[in-house]
Amino acid sequence: NITPSPPLWHYLVGYGLRLGLALGGLVRERGTYTSSRRLLITWLLVGALLLYAPIGLQRRLNLGLYFPLAARAAYGLGSIATRKRSFWTAAMILLILTIPTNLLIVGAGIYGVVNDEPIVLHNSDDVAAYRWIQENLPEESLILTSPVNGNRLPAFADVRVLFGHPFETPNADVNRELVLSYFRGTRPTEEVLGELQNLGVSYVYFGEHEKQIGTPRWIEDLPVIVELGDVVIFEVQP
Repeated sequence: NITPSPPLWHYLVGYGLRLGLALGGLVRERGTYTSSRRLLITWLLVGALLLYAPIGLQRRLNLGLYFPLAARAAYGLGSIATRKRSFWTAAMILLILTIPTNLLIVGAGIYGVVNDEPIVLHNSDDVAAYRWIQENLPEESLILTSPVNGNRLPAFADVRVLFGHPFETPNADVNRELVLSYFRGTRPTEEVLGELQNLGVSYVYFGEHEKQIGTPRWIEDLPVIVELGDVVIFEVQP
């Protein structure tokens, strides 16, 4: 699970107005910090250092950093806009300026739907197949499927996959290439079927995402247990 931090300017842009308010408040309040405000400052400083500590989880450590930053920004806003009227005016301006980033997130999702991006859309046949698997296949069954469906299927059914989440799958890079090699159909049928049996694979999920990788010949030698629209589920017999 290697998640290094991006360049520093990414954080400066991402935290934007809140960071400016927090720093402005620190300057105006210097020498008058209470214990609770010193705690927030310490939290921010330690968090900022951890973002570039020599460990593999740098980016993960920004998840809670927004809390002290937001609190410091609120103090900064209060120190700059000292009168009630000016405070609410500044707060409304700040709110309006933060709306575009939220619209960007919503817009990205809408763009993905409009352009049929598989990362945000679930094919209706796939959803029906997920439901059928949950209701009919034994729990913990090991299923060969594409990386896209491998990342989704365990969320809908109590089954396992050779490759799913790129961080959470053991030997992820090796297993991903193995899955792709099976569906590309470049390997001898006997070799593939023998490996699937040795790995303990019980079923093969073959739908739209799998067809985009290839149409392997070896899959024709497996018995079909169900067809759900464009999705066919095969059984790997021991």
